[in-house]
Parts: sequence; structure tokens; C-alpha cells
Amino acid sequence: MQPPLIEKAEFDGFADLIGPERVKTLTDALRRQLTGAFESNDLAEILRDTHVAVSSSGLLGCHCLVEACRAVEDAARGARDIADPLAALRQVRDETIAALDRLTEGRGSVS
Repeated sequence: MQPPLIEKAEFDGFADLIGPERVKTLTDALRRQLTGAFESNDLAEILRDTHVAVSSSGLLGCHCLVEACRAVEDAARGARDIADPLAALRQVRDETIAALDRLTEGRGSVS
């Protein structure tokens, strides 16, 4: 069984800690950041995208995305072909964006 794309309890706990408006700001920023990320053919750019995504997505409980980013980073560090992990990352990225949309849909804040 695959873990959820977003750990809702973790997401909600973070919202309680910093407030729903700041979480909405971070969620919106992550959504913008992920849109179009990992599309370059430049390995350095892909690795920059993964590094940034790990930081922000981990805070919001998006651990599947974190793991997918790390798989790409590990393959690149090991000088292995990143095509398969990159394809998986792109799929998780799209699914995470959709999950963030569902989680925040119809609310002015994400409490």
C-alpha cells in the first residue's frame, strides 16, 4: 500500500503551528514551484529543482514527492540513468499538485 501523497495530519499540524494563511501562502508557492519543474534536459537544473522541492514539500507533509526527488538525486549521484526516476517524479509532481488543489479547494484558508 502506497502512503498518501500528503500526510494530512502533518499538514494540519503545520497549519496549526504557523497559521492557515501562511500555510496557504506556502501551498500556493509550492504549487507554482512544481508547475513546470523537472522538465528541463539540463541535469543541473533538474537537481536544483529537486533540492528546492525537498525543502518546501517536506514541510507540508508531501513525503512521496520528497522520496521521488531523492530517487532522482541518488541516481544522478551514482552516475546512473535518471530517466525512470525522473518519469516517476514527474508523475508524483502532477499527483501532488492535484492533491494540494483538492486539499485547499473551496477554502480561503487551509485550516
